[in-house]
Amino acid sequence: MDKIALITAPFSQLNAPYPATPFLSGTLNKYNYDNIQIDLSIETAIKFFSRAGLTRMFKEIKNSEQKLSDELKRAVYLQDSYIDTIESVIRFLQDKDSSLAYRIINRDFLPEGSRFKIIDEQNIQFSELEIADGARYLASLYIDDLVDIAQNSVLPHFGLSKYREKLAMSATDFSGIETALMQEDDFITELAIEELQKYNLQEFTLICFTIPFPGNLYSSLKLSQWLKSNHPHLKIAIGGGFVNTELRQLSDPGIFKFVDYIILDDGEQPLLSLLEYLNGNGDKNSLCRTYLLDNGKVQYFNNNKKDLFGSELGLPTYQNLPLDKYFTMIESTNPMHRLWSERGWVKLRLAHGCYWHRCAFCDVSLDYICNYKTMSVAVIVDQIESLVKETGISGIHFVDEAIPPALIKKIALELISRKIKISWWGNIRFEEAFSEDLCLLLREAGCVAVVGGLEAVTDRLLKLMDKGVDVANVARVCRNFTNAGILVHTYLIYCFPTQSIQETIDALEIVRQLFANNLVHSAFWHRFSLTVHSLIAKEPAKYGIKITGRKNNPFANNDIDYIEKNKSGVGQLGSGLKKAVYNFMYGIGIETDVRSWFDPKVPKTTLNKNMIANYLQNGEETPLLSAQIIWLGGKSFIDRKRSSKKDVLLVLPGIREVLEYELPKDLALWLLVCTKNSSVKNVKDKEQFYSIKKAGETFPTNIGISFDDFRKNELWFDLKKAGLLII
Repeated sequence: MDKIALITAPFSQLNAPYPATPFLSGTLNKYNYDNIQIDLSIETAIKFFSRAGLTRMFKEIKNSEQKLSDELKRAVYLQDSYIDTIESVIRFLQDKDSSLAYRIINRDFLPEGSRFKIIDEQNIQFSELEIADGARYLASLYIDDLVDIAQNSVLPHFGLSKYREKLAMSATDFSGIETALMQEDDFITELAIEELQKYNLQEFTLICFTIPFPGNLYSSLKLSQWLKSNHPHLKIAIGGGFVNTELRQLSDPGIFKFVDYIILDDGEQPLLSLLEYLNGNGDKNSLCRTYLLDNGKVQYFNNNKKDLFGSELGLPTYQNLPLDKYFTMIESTNPMHRLWSERGWVKLRLAHGCYWHRCAFCDVSLDYICNYKTMSVAVIVDQIESLVKETGISGIHFVDEAIPPALIKKIALELISRKIKISWWGNIRFEEAFSEDLCLLLREAGCVAVVGGLEAVTDRLLKLMDKGVDVANVARVCRNFTNAGILVHTYLIYCFPTQSIQETIDALEIVRQLFANNLVHSAFWHRFSLTVHSLIAKEPAKYGIKITGRKNNPFANNDIDYIEKNKSGVGQLGSGLKKAVYNFMYGIGIETDVRSWFDPKVPKTTLNKNMIANYLQNGEETPLLSAQIIWLGGKSFIDRKRSSKKDVLLVLPGIREVLEYELPKDLALWLLVCTKNSSVKNVKDKEQFYSIKKAGETFPTNIGISFDDFRKNELWFDLKKAGLLII
C-alpha cells in the first residue's frame, strides 16, 4: 500500500500551516491513499527557538573565526539571558502561558537588542496597549533580534519566510543552486533533517514537497538530497506556487539529481495520476502536468485530464499537523496589519482562479488566475463546518485571488441560516457590488477584514492596468466596509510603467485622504515587477516599456528586465512612500503635506485636499427593483393583548434589539409577511426572498403613504438598523 508524505520545508509561515498540504491530504483521503502531513517549517523553527537550539547557535558563534560586531559581542555576553527565556517566550507566543505577559511588559524580563530601538523611534506607549498585545509585540522584537544575531554570524541566509530566497530568485539556470546544495549542511538543514528522521521513512513510497515561495526551494532540495542519499527507494515530487510560476519552461536537467517529478498547477489530479503510474497502471503518457527526466532530457507529460473540483475533491484536513505549536509574532501593533501573522486562522478557498482576471500586471495567463470556477455554496459551507469541527478553530482566512461578491453573499446567507459562528477575512476587489447592505450582511456572517488592491491609485493608471475601478468607487466601497466595522487593508504599487513623479505624489495624497477619512486601516507599497505571464509582457509598447531581459532560461522564468522609454525617476520615491504609509497606520502625519516624507524635492499634489470627502458625498446607492430584501432578525408577531381596536402592536425582534410599534393593522400585517418572506431563518430557497418590486406591489394602499415614501420614513430606517437589508 502506498504511503505519501506531504512536506512543507523551512520556511513558509509560523502562525498557521500553509494550506497546500491540507488540500492535497483531503483529496488523498477521499481516494483512499494513506498519507501524512509534515510541516518542517514550524518543527524546525521550534527546534531552533529552544534552549538547545540557541545553545548550539551561540556555541557556533563562539567557535567561528569571524570578527564580531559590537552588537554581536553584546548578544554573546547576554547569551544566558536569551537561552533562559526562549522557551518561555515561545510558549507565550503559542498562547500557552498568558501570565508571562505581565513580566514581559515590564521590560525587565527579555534581553533587548537593536530591534527594540523602534519603540523610541515610534514613541510607542505600552500603557495604551492591551497588556497581552504589548507583551506579544515585545516578544516579537526579541525573536527578530535572534534572527538578526543568526544572520549576522553563522546563518547569513536565515529568515523566517525568506530562507535563501535570493538563491532561488536569481536562478536562471540550476548551476548556482547545485553549487550551494553541494556545500556542507548548515545549522537549519541539520535541524530539519533531525526532525525528518523522527518518521519511519522506510514506510513511505512518495515524498511530496510544496514550494510556495522562493524561500522554500533550497531547503526542499537539501532535504531531497539527504533523502536520495539515505533512502534511495523514495520517489520525490515537488510542486507549489514557486514551481508554477518559475519552472513552466524548464529544460535544465540538473534539478532531477534531487527530485524525480515536478508538478504544475493544481496538484490533486497530477498527484493521483502519478500514484497510478507508480503503481504500474499506465505509462509516462498517463501523467498529468508533470516534468520528469527521460533519457537524459527534461520531458513534459500531460494527459489533459480534467482537474478535480468541488465535491470531487476531499474535504481539506489538518490531520497530523501540530496546531498547538504555531505561534503569533506581532510585527506591527496596527490591528489590520497583524492579521497575516496571528494564530487562529485556517486557510480555505471559495473559488478557483480570479473572476476578473484582466489586471495587466497580474499572471493572468496562468491557470491559478485565468481558470475561474466556483464550488457550490453547500460544499463550501460543509468544508467550513468540517474544518471548525476538526481543528476547534473558528477563524477562516479565505485565500482566493478575489472573493466574488455574488458568491460571498450566498455563503454569508448560508452561514447565518445554519447558525455557524466564524470569523473570516480575505482578498476582494473594490467594486461597487460591495454595497453598504452587503457589507453589513458580511459582517453578520463573520467578516472582520478585507484586503484589496488600489495599486498605482490614480484613475489614469487604474484604467491603463484595466483594474475595473476608479478612485471615487474605491472610496465609497471602503466606506461601506468600515461603516460595517470591517477592517480594510490595501495593496499599493509604485514604479508602474508610465507612472510619473507627479502621479506618484498624487497617489500618496489619495492614500493620505483615505486614512484621514478612516476608510483604510493599513496599506503597503510594493515596487512593480514585470512577470512573463502578465499582459504587460505581451504588449510592452502599450505600457511604454522595452523588454531587455526576456530569455528562455533553462531553469527559472518569471521576472523580466525592462527599460522605460521615458524614465520617470519614481524609483527614488520608494522609501518616502513606505515611510508615509507606515506612519499613517498609526495616525501620525496624516494632516502633513505629503512632500515632507521625501528627501528629494518633489512637486506638490495637484489634487483638492477634500477630494475623497467630496466623493463620499456623492453616489448614493439606489437599489434595483430586483434587489432582495433580507431580514436578519427573528420572527415578527402582533401582540394582541397590547393592541387597540384602531392600531395593533407589532413586535419586531431585530439582531440585537426588539422594536415595538403601534401601527395600522394593514401595515403591520404587510410587515409581518414581508419579514417572514425575507427571513434568513425562514426562507429555505435564498433566491425566493421578497424583492423591492414584490414588496412595493403588496404594500397596502389604504394607509395614506406610498411605498417610496415609506422607505424614507423613520420606521424604515429603524428596521434597517435592526437587520433589514436590501441587496
